Amino acid sequence: MDYYAPSQLPDIDAVELVDLKGLQPNLVSGYMEAAKNAPFVRVKGDTAQQIAHLWRHLPPDGQMRCHYPPFGLRFYADNKLLVQGSVCWECNNIHAEENGKNLVYEFDAQHPHSQELLILLQLLAKQSF
Repeated sequence: MDYYAPSQLPDIDAVELVDLKGLQPNLVSGYMEAAKNAPFVRVKGDTAQQIAHLWRHLPPDGQMRCHYPPFGLRFYADNKLLVQGSVCWECNNIHAEENGKNLVYEFDAQHPHSQELLILLQLLAKQSF
């Protein structure tokens, strides 16, 4: 599997936060595919830009060998899906899909940027799901 670089996310204008709880895909890379009918909330403006900023600044680190993501994110520009990924703070990894290609990113889930993103997503989820 190839590696993904969140820092390379282009300009976006919307983000969808996807609830991945309860999904059990056959592969760890299959969460976003399995989430086609999962609850989600679309955000724009400052909140979308804040999520994108934190995503771009997720610091690299090693991963554990599991994947239990509470959330997925879909990034859009002009209603075109740019990248989507399931994010696991327990296992320090993201399984992403960009242009039909499955990618992975390993990040430091305890870093302040990572924790800020988790807290922001938890707040959005609490208000939306």
